[in-house]
Amino acid sequence: HITMTATTRGCPAASFLKEGAANSARLVPGVEAVEVTMTFEPPWQPCMISPGVKASLGFAEVN
Repeated sequence: HITMTATTRGCPAASFLKEGAANSARLVPGVEAVEVTMTFEPPWQPCMISPGVKASLGFAEVN
């Protein structure tokens, strides 16, 4: 079971992201079934992006 969020409730890519997560999880050896649930609690914020992902996306750290 995967619980995930998008940046906003009305995100036009939400179904694409949900499908992508499910398809990726199905590639993991031993995974027989996948259920993906979208949540918006807590609301998404940029501070939730891990430092490694920020770096790979080219986001500069602001002090």
